Parts: sequence; C-alpha cells; structure tokens
Amino acid sequence: MPVSSPLLPFSKLECLIQLVRAGATLDVSTTRYAQTPAHIAAFGGHPQCLVWLIQAGASINKPDCEGETPIHKAARSGSLDCISALVANGAHAE
Repeated sequence: MPVSSPLLPFSKLECLIQLVRAGATLDVSTTRYAQTPAHIAAFGGHPQCLVWLIQAGASINKPDCEGETPIHKAARSGSLDCISALVANGAHAE
C-alpha cells in the first residue's frame, strides 16, 4: 500500500499560494540564474501559476541573468497559454 503524503493533493498553484502566504517574495530571484517565480512558471508551462503571480503583483518584465523575461521563457518552452497571459497583462514582447 502506498504511503500517502499530506502534500500529494496540492497542485503547483496551491503550493505557490502557500509559499507566498508563508512569506515567500513574489519577485525573489534564484542566485544562479536570477530567475523569478514568473520565469519558472512561464518556462514550465504553468499558466494558472503565472496568472496568479501576475494578479498578486509579480513583475513580468524583469530580466534574468541572460536578459530574458518570462515571455521569452514561455516562448522558448512553446507555452501559448503563458504567452497569452503575459501579453494580456502588459508583458513587453520585444
């Protein structure tokens, strides 16, 4: 019989919400690549997380260490849903 975990029922979005409620910063950057949660959600193809981050006030035009913004990451991964969410919320597409 598999061992159940209290975290298994949580989606990526629910985990993100819990992290922010616990004090995680919306625009915190990774130390190695300077990527924010918006970069990671966009590259991972998680539009629900990305929309939630945008509505919570995350920066969507902040570049990472390569100069790429979340819309670049969404394009790189081929996530049209993430691209649409970013464009609809004012992401710079140039």
